[in-house]
Amino acid sequence: MPNDFDRIRRYEFVASASGQTLGFGVCTASTTAVIFIPFSCKMASPPTGISVSAVSDFNLRRGSGSVSCTNVSFVLASEYGIRLFVSVSSGLTQGQAVMLETANTNATLTATGGIPNY
Repeated sequence: MPNDFDRIRRYEFVASASGQTLGFGVCTASTTAVIFIPFSCKMASPPTGISVSAVSDFNLRRGSGSVSCTNVSFVLASEYGIRLFVSVSSGLTQGQAVMLETANTNATLTATGGIPNY
């Protein structure tokens, strides 16, 4: 049976190092991407939002390096993961694969409103 710490971790993605990959996705334009972050276990109900430490704590990693995020927003969720809309100032190519990563060890992304499946 999971302890309280394990239950909390199901909601929060906390950076342990700069460059930690949280999710993956595809660029929809030169400044935007859609990202999916899978959960480590199924939730009893999907989250209804997210909270981030600061947008500057996240980057999009593409083939030629990283680009700092200018916006990270919630799109939708299921019991298995969350979909985010991420913006940058420039530097993406539509259709290109990208990863959402932490820019520093202050980065936290918390899924809010869901219920873990104990």
